[in-house]
Amino acid sequence: MLSDIDFCGVWQNLEKIRQKTQLPIFSSWWDQFIISMKNAENPPLESISFAYAITGDDQLGQKALGLFRKLLPGYIPLGGAKEYYPELEADLSTASACKTLAYTYSFLYPLLEDHDKHILFAELMERGGGVIYKETLDGAWWGNSPNSNWNSHLHSGLGLSGLVLMEYNKKEAYKWIETAKDTMIRMLDLAGEEGAGIEGPGYWGFCYRSVQEMIEAIKNTGGENLYSRRFWDHCVDFPLYLMRPDRSGFINFSDTGYSGLGASCFYYAIASAKGNGLAQWFGNIILEKSNPAIWDLIYYDPDIKPIPPNNLPTDRLFKSVHLAS
Repeated sequence: MLSDIDFCGVWQNLEKIRQKTQLPIFSSWWDQFIISMKNAENPPLESISFAYAITGDDQLGQKALGLFRKLLPGYIPLGGAKEYYPELEADLSTASACKTLAYTYSFLYPLLEDHDKHILFAELMERGGGVIYKETLDGAWWGNSPNSNWNSHLHSGLGLSGLVLMEYNKKEAYKWIETAKDTMIRMLDLAGEEGAGIEGPGYWGFCYRSVQEMIEAIKNTGGENLYSRRFWDHCVDFPLYLMRPDRSGFINFSDTGYSGLGASCFYYAIASAKGNGLAQWFGNIILEKSNPAIWDLIYYDPDIKPIPPNNLPTDRLFKSVHLAS
């Protein structure tokens, strides 16, 4: 059933998403996106698979399927951080590839044949979630570091791999999913009081976007809704108070880049899940200086009214990270 693999809620909200492609915020970008997917020789696998799911265009679907078969097996990279962690095989790129394959599996599911799925399952067992899970049990440093973006990113890759594997090996898949889920809950509850993060707002956004990916996938496939954790009620305050006055980026605290405010989709997802007008406003602010992406289209809810921070205090102390702004 599509509901079992609908990690992003695309299939259950297909008509709504199609309608959103016509909104002024998306229409021009969407037209160009589809043209680029048709014309590009090797478009991003996740993107062209999404284009097929939304349009139902068989040409796009067959192109995505051909690319999938060309890239597997051997798509998931290993050992990319050996220079720093010689004992480990999995790194950030391993998890990113796991997530790309999970989303591709979801978007392209109606076209995948049994042999396609078994190649994917083997890839995740041998190079993806299987490796991440083993290294978590073996004591990899990121396996028990709830303040680190490595922890959330690797475990969201593990969890999404597990959700894919449910079709093939439920017993093993359940272990991966529960390990990832437990990690996400610990990370959310650690930062639950203030929604802040010691890595700075740049890495904070990457960290909790990875948590959000897993939470969305669990929710959309009928599992627990972890947006109920306290973190999500006020997490927008942290990046908001660390935003520069000209909105060009964040103040230079901890590991923070010098430009940009992160991913608008992160805030649109919060706005949609929590009815949070401030999150909607923040997503709009980011999108004013960037182009939409497929995740914005998925999460954006046009019925959420943006609420600017006009009535909030002008400064804020985040005691958990020893920072006032």
